[in-house]
Amino acid sequence: MFAKAESTLGAAKRHLGDELHDKYRVTLDDMKPEYIG
Repeated sequence: MFAKAESTLGAAKRHLGDELHDKYRVTLDDMKPEYIG
């Protein structure tokens, strides 16, 4: 699940812009341990 989300986020980076991309990246990284662990 997270691999797909991360690849989608990577593909959307140029559309989102760096600031918005970084916010989504932080949110995704924060959620990851809850779902994997």
